Order: sequence, then C-alpha cells, then structure tokens
Amino acid sequence: MNYKKYLNLKFLFALTILATAFFYMFIPRNALIEKRLAHADESEQASTYLKLKLENEYNYNPHGPHGPILYYYTNLFSDIFDIEDTIENLRKALFPILIFSCLALLLISIKSSFLTGSLAVLFYGLSVISIIYTSYFVHESFFALFTFLFLHTLYFCVQKPSWKNFVLLGFFIGLMQSTKETSVIVFCATLFPFVLLEVKSKFSVSKNSKYIFATAISALLVYVAFYSSFGKNWNGVIDGFLSYTHFAEKSSSVAHTKEFFYYFKLFLPFKHGGIYFGEFALFIATIIGIAFSFINKNSYFRFLSIFCMFYITLLSLIDYKTPWLLLSLVLPMCAVSGYGLASLFEKKNFWSKILFFVLLFGTIYWQSKQIFLIKRYANDPRNPYIYVHTVGDYKNFLLRMEKAHQIKGDDLKTSFYMRHSPWPSPWYLRQIKGTTYHNRPNKKIKDSHIIITDNTMQDNLNFDKSLYQEEFYGLRENLILTVYIKKNLFEEIIK
Repeated sequence: MNYKKYLNLKFLFALTILATAFFYMFIPRNALIEKRLAHADESEQASTYLKLKLENEYNYNPHGPHGPILYYYTNLFSDIFDIEDTIENLRKALFPILIFSCLALLLISIKSSFLTGSLAVLFYGLSVISIIYTSYFVHESFFALFTFLFLHTLYFCVQKPSWKNFVLLGFFIGLMQSTKETSVIVFCATLFPFVLLEVKSKFSVSKNSKYIFATAISALLVYVAFYSSFGKNWNGVIDGFLSYTHFAEKSSSVAHTKEFFYYFKLFLPFKHGGIYFGEFALFIATIIGIAFSFINKNSYFRFLSIFCMFYITLLSLIDYKTPWLLLSLVLPMCAVSGYGLASLFEKKNFWSKILFFVLLFGTIYWQSKQIFLIKRYANDPRNPYIYVHTVGDYKNFLLRMEKAHQIKGDDLKTSFYMRHSPWPSPWYLRQIKGTTYHNRPNKKIKDSHIIITDNTMQDNLNFDKSLYQEEFYGLRENLILTVYIKKNLFEEIIK
C-alpha cells in the first residue's frame, strides 16, 4: 500500500512539474511576441507566406528563404482560423508546433518515467533559446521538432526494425530537409552515435536493406511533394539540391563568423553589455543527464547524449554561427536534462533527493532571471540571444511613415537606397504602394517624398538635400537609417 501511495504522489508531483512547465511555455512567449519587433528574416518569411496566401504561388528559391514547410503550414493554419496577417499572429500560429514539441518530449517517458518527460518539458519551457526562437516566425520550431522525432525514431529503428519505424524515419527525414537545408549537419552529427548504437544492438545494415530502402522512398516522396510545390514547380526538386552550394558559401561568410566556443559561451554564465547571461542551469542538468545515461547504461539517453556532444562540436567547427541554430540542439538537451534530474530523484539516497530539489528550484530561479532579462531587452543588442535584430528605435521610424501615409495616402512616394538588407521595411511598409528599393545609387535619384538610406550609401546619393528634412533612426545594431522627408510634408507630420 505504501508503494502505491508513493507512486501516486510521484505521479502528482510529475503533473505539478508539467503544469509549471506549461506556464513557462506560454506566458513568457506570449509577452515577447507582443513586445518584439519583426526580425529581418521573419519579415522575409512572412512576405513569402503572404504571396502563397494571396496569389497561391510558391516556388522554392535556392538563394532565398529556407524550405517550404513553414509557408504551407501557415497557409493551412490561416485558412482554418482566418488570422489577420500580422507578425504577432503569425508567431502565435506556431504555438501548435510548440505543443507537439512538448508531446515529443513526453515520448521519452517510454524509456524512463513520466517524471523524466515532465522535467524535460519544464527545461524546454525555461530555456531562453527556446522561448525566443519558438516565438519567431521562422523555421526553427519545425526543424527542432523534426530533428528530435528523427532521433527518437532512429533509435527504435535500430532496436526494433520494422516497416512502420523505417517508413516513419523517412517521413521525418523528408520533413527535416523540407524545413531547412542545415538538416545535413544533423545527419552528419548522427553518424557516430548511430554506429555505436548499431554495434551495441548488433543491428546489421545489410540485413535490413529492405527497410532502409523504404526509408529512402518515404523521405523522397515528402521531399518531392514539398519542393515541387505539390506538382506545380518541378524545378524546385532540383533547386533543393542546388541550394547546398548557396548555403555552403553562406557558411563561410565573414559577417557571421564566430569563434569556436561561441555556442558553449551561450550556455555558460558570461557578461554581455554589463549583464550576466547564460543557459547555465540547462547546461549543468545536461551534464548530469549525460553522466547518468552511462552510469545507468540507458542506451536511449546515451544515444541522445552522444548526439548532443557531436552536434554542438560540429556546429562549433562551422564558421557561420547564430543563436537560433541551437534550438535543434536544445530539444534533445532538455530530454537528457530531464533524465539527469529524474535519475537523482529515483535514487534512494536522501542526499540525492536534496540535490534534486536544489537543482530543480535553482534551475527555475536562474532561468526565471534569464527570462526577465530577455523580456526587458527584447529588441536590445545587449541581449546576446537575439542576433542582428531590429532595434527598438525602428518603431519611431514606422510611426513617422504611418503619419506620412495618412497625409499623402497612395500618392506617397518613398525610395530606399541601401546596400544592407532593408528588411523588415518591405513587410511593415507593404501598404505604401509607391515604395521602391534600390541596392545601388542611380544616376538620377527619383523625386520622392521620402528618401531612406543607410550609413554605407548616404554619401553616394546625389539630390538636392536642401529640400528635405534629415532624421536618423536605428534599424539594427551599428546600422543607422538616414531619412530625408520633403520639408512641406515634414511640417504637416509634426503639426
């Protein structure tokens, strides 16, 4: 009777943790969604989706945004729920993917306990990388989910080969590739853990070739369906492969090159802009989980642990580094972290349970502080987890443009002359029909009511500046917009 009582209490404790996890999963994200301006990438993805919605047209561009999944999903979501096309609503449209990610983490309970799954969901809810990039209108939420499901299914393909498991594996491989081209990095990072798993389980690739063939067919069908725009653009199937040339060149871009330990630094306490940041609690819990996966000889969590170690190493070896690439690592890290803390709780040693509660409440405390900071610095470059993000001052520019549009209506002529990307301006200013964008100065500058340039092209523009009022607004860190407004229009604006 006491044993059953213990089980019931343990189950209720796990449910309490899960309820706490869902609080952290949605409340901070919802607050950030409303507060944060659109990132350049978000606005570009949103424009691609809007073209699909309004014109029923989408052709994969190997030099442009990532794969088709995000756009087709959002278009379907919009058809069902009839959402208004704002960045805030598009971000919220990804909440179902967040819920599916939580359910995917609960799958690990099969190889441990319900407490393990609940703790994993809690870690995902508390992770600031997760909070930020699951509430961005970008591909990362999908990619993280499909990556984790790929890893989970791959494990069972080796342990229990079957048609169902291998077809499902191919399905997730196809979804990963149809989401982001960086799926190839995940596949490379999985090779060594897979070989170790294969040796330990005595799985034979040659003896299971029929299953592997089924995986290839399943993955190909998904890939062809999405990249061909469901039969409307067969060139997209070839472009999907050609994209690797573009992204290989992009990976060596000097503009986004970071040192080897850049990702490790984001997990450790570090000072940035005079403030201490770091996903330290998640990192410590992951180390504990890795240790227990070997101590307890749990092949499932050992497989995830080895993958995490190889994946972060491979990401670190690539010069191109951005914080959002870590989301597909954070999800399996949360699974390993949940296993680590649950293993402490399961030990009959009194001090192990004390350590469990110290780590649990310490994690909630530390990560809550981090959540407060990323909310406070939602659009601020001092937040190291956002990257080349639109700064808060850009709101003032949008207000200026809105007032000018109210005065001039559709007659308003606006010209952008920028060497740097003008996004998110094309998204926010899409209602101003007379807006043009140029990446080099013309011999003759168009007679516009408003001329916008950046600090790299400003001196190359040749027009009568005495007719304009000059203003300055921030776009991104170290990127200033110089805005010239016709003086008569400016006087009407400031009335």
